Amino acid sequence: MQKTTFLLDDDFEHDRFVRYMQGAGWTMKSRDVNGPPDAAITEEIWTTEKVYVAVHYIDNPQMVCKAIVVQGRDIVGVVSELVPRFGGATPDELVEAVEEAETVRQLVAALLRLAVGFKDSLDDDIFDIYKRYSKDDESKVRAAVIQSVLHTGWPRGVDLVKEMAANDSSPALRDFAAEVHAALTKARPTEE
Repeated sequence: MQKTTFLLDDDFEHDRFVRYMQGAGWTMKSRDVNGPPDAAITEEIWTTEKVYVAVHYIDNPQMVCKAIVVQGRDIVGVVSELVPRFGGATPDELVEAVEEAETVRQLVAALLRLAVGFKDSLDDDIFDIYKRYSKDDESKVRAAVIQSVLHTGWPRGVDLVKEMAANDSSPALRDFAAEVHAALTKARPTEE
């Protein structure tokens, strides 16, 4: 099974995506909306009889992004079709957004978007970014690191969150990190 995630631009038009998918023979098989109205996460699953691939449209205000996840047996054709039409930031642009953030709010959003963009392909350079910001002076930035690890479930992030649960300067963040660590280790009892 192959899987890839690509983030969508902030000005992404959902109606345009729906029109394109329907016109190309795709059918929305399910639409799920969870959470409070002001922060509801929306996920749609689109399929077609032409290929064994599912296209997930996700609007996740908690991670400050909209994304498309493509998964299936052979996703190259579908990804090649969708990315030029709807693709947003490239992996390099996601990293640049972290480096160029000028405010705490921008940095938090960039870290969350980076996590979504690299959910399926964490490498050493990206992980180093999260390690660095796990010690940032701003508690909102450190919270974004914990939220990113929770969202992605990165096995390497478990130890980072465990360290934050033990050593973060904020009692609230230590508690949050401990909860996330417990959730991640419960989900992966035989990890590494």
